[in-house]
Parts: sequence; C-alpha cells; structure tokens
Amino acid sequence: MSLRLEIDKELERKFRELAMRRYGFTKGALKKAAETAIKRWTETADLGRKEKSAVIAKSLKLLETGVKLKKWKFNREEIYANRFKRYK
Repeated sequence: MSLRLEIDKELERKFRELAMRRYGFTKGALKKAAETAIKRWTETADLGRKEKSAVIAKSLKLLETGVKLKKWKFNREEIYANRFKRYK
C-alpha cells in the first residue's frame, strides 16, 4: 500500500536525517522509519482512549456505590451560604 503526504520541509529533513541514522542509507530506510512512527502513534492514540475508558468506568462505579465521608457531615445551605451573600 502506498501513502502520499505533503509535509513541512523542515520536518521532512529531520525525518530523513533520523531515518538514515537509525536504518542507514539502504533501500527501504524511509519506509521502515515511517512504519515505525505510524505504528507508535496509533498505539499511543489507542492507549489514551483505553485510559479514558478506565477513568469513566471508575467514576461511574463511584457514582453507583457512593463515597464514604467518614465523620464529616455537611449541610448544603451552609456550604453555599457564602456564595450567595455576594449577590444579596
């Protein structure tokens, strides 16, 4: 499969330089470097999605089970009383 891109000249220069350092001046060096870069990027993007899913699942579980506040008791009016004084 082929992929055709137009990227910034400076980015292309850096990419070619690093690809040649890593894989040498052989045929297919740019291909190997591009495949590695794309593979790493897609793995990282998937990882972010999985982490978000885990955080959402944990948050939903907390909402369902509730959170124990130990000995701390509060009254909603007391908490918000100072906020509403500004507007009176």
